[in-house]
Amino acid sequence: MPVIVTCPSCNSALRVRDELVGKKLRCPRCSGIVAVPNRRAAAEPPTPREAVNPHVAQVKPAPRARPHQAQPVSNIEEGAPAARPARHAHGEEPEGGPPRRRGRDYAPCPRCGSGGATRVVWTPWGSFYGPALLTHVRCPKCGYAYNGRTGRSNTLAATFFVLVPLILILAIIFGLLVALRVIRL
Repeated sequence: MPVIVTCPSCNSALRVRDELVGKKLRCPRCSGIVAVPNRRAAAEPPTPREAVNPHVAQVKPAPRARPHQAQPVSNIEEGAPAARPARHAHGEEPEGGPPRRRGRDYAPCPRCGSGGATRVVWTPWGSFYGPALLTHVRCPKCGYAYNGRTGRSNTLAATFFVLVPLILILAIIFGLLVALRVIRL
């Protein structure tokens, strides 16, 4: 029957095969060294699976612990350490206050300094997708439109947003006219 040991580094419960009794192993969670005792702890009650059929535990391999699971996979892993808190953008942990939510906290207005900017949904230069790509917002106090992420003007970005596709369209039309021999070079 498998032996259940506890890792001294991370306190996770590990199921070890009988042939590994008396040896030292690496913990799959923390890579710490775990010494497997020579006999099974007498105070440990059998799991429900072992109580019903003692041969089932020998046939089925032990479930592997997955680090992203908050709930234990089986009652053997109940001694596992608590799940780590979720990491936020670029791996930093949240500090004091609530985490920034997408589209909620925009940079203050560069003209008047007030906050509470609202997202611009549609513009003549970018339709619906231009303002969304450039985080285009408008100040409710002075009406100035700017980039809500950086707090700078979107004029240069909007100019490129319009000119690059326009130049590409003109190049395609010119190429088609040359191919159809309407324009002779």
